Amino acid sequence: MNIQLNGKETLMNFATKDTLIEGDGSTTTLDTSTWYLIKAVATSGSALASDFVAGDVFRSANDVGDVPTLAEGDDVYPLILSKKCKVDLSLSNTKGMLDVTDDCSPDDSIQYIPDGFIDRTGSFSSMWKQDLKNGLPSNIEKTLNRFFDIVKDDGADTYTVTNKTDDEIILIIQKDQENTTSGNKNLFVIISVNLTDCTIDSPMKGFQNIDVSFNKGIEANSCIYQAVRA
Repeated sequence: MNIQLNGKETLMNFATKDTLIEGDGSTTTLDTSTWYLIKAVATSGSALASDFVAGDVFRSANDVGDVPTLAEGDDVYPLILSKKCKVDLSLSNTKGMLDVTDDCSPDDSIQYIPDGFIDRTGSFSSMWKQDLKNGLPSNIEKTLNRFFDIVKDDGADTYTVTNKTDDEIILIIQKDQENTTSGNKNLFVIISVNLTDCTIDSPMKGFQNIDVSFNKGIEANSCIYQAVRA
């Protein structure tokens, strides 16, 4: 049965890379129910799915017996997920086209062919939330850290500085977080992005919000159609 989803049912996670796991063929068994980003695939005898390439993202099986032991040459990053609360989310995908019109084109129509590139851009907005005791939630801090150095003062003359970073953030977007029946199918849109713009609004009347724009990065880019795990 087809259903119409509303935006509230879409779940967005920030995913950041943890310590690289390098396959050795004997002891490097993956954890269950964990997302991974592939850095490299073994040239022969890979334990990963046959069509996987570097930059792909996958989620490991629920059962220990179904989780592979990485072959030598299989290298993956575990991904640490952090839910990103949002008000709106937009992802635009635009194919580049080449004008191939000449004086033999029929019907005086302009003709195009794809140039082989897709421009992926997007944006999301969220409310500014802050814990008065513990500070900013990690996902807002990760956003700000793409534009600012983060300095933390514990009130006792101890400072911790996290320098501004240009690291990509991987977005794992689950299209229907309420689809929890085992065996049902769920769609995950996975894309690595560079955050390009950040606007922080503080209106006199209204909630404080943070609006962010992004462009496609160089790593993950896929749609995963996955059965809901029991």
